[in-house]
Amino acid sequence: MARTLQEVELCDDAIKNGPYASVRTLYGLAFDDGSRLNRKKLCQWTGFPFEIASDDFNEKVDEVVQNFTIAELCGVGLLLGLNCAGTHQEVAERICSVLTDFDLFTQEKLFKNKRVKTRTTEMIR
Repeated sequence: MARTLQEVELCDDAIKNGPYASVRTLYGLAFDDGSRLNRKKLCQWTGFPFEIASDDFNEKVDEVVQNFTIAELCGVGLLLGLNCAGTHQEVAERICSVLTDFDLFTQEKLFKNKRVKTRTTEMIR
């Protein structure tokens, strides 16, 4: 069975309690069908159905760069705890990468803090 966003420790709480604008943008990245924001549906999402660095992945990154501002993408990046440094293209690639392979959420170099668990623990305290 495919892994869902809700099963990613940081994402479940961020989607349920995150700022509306950032969650709406994340929803738009995941479901580009124009439907209304549905946080439960977003939590059940299993990621993009293609491989990183595939033609479909590159098309998605180009689409994201065209359809979302750097500010919107940084909002999603902050929601997911990602490092938002870099160009519009780099931020889009970073976001699309973790939304294609949820296992990348464990790679520290993608995140603004060295340890995601530390950041999550500090938020709870």
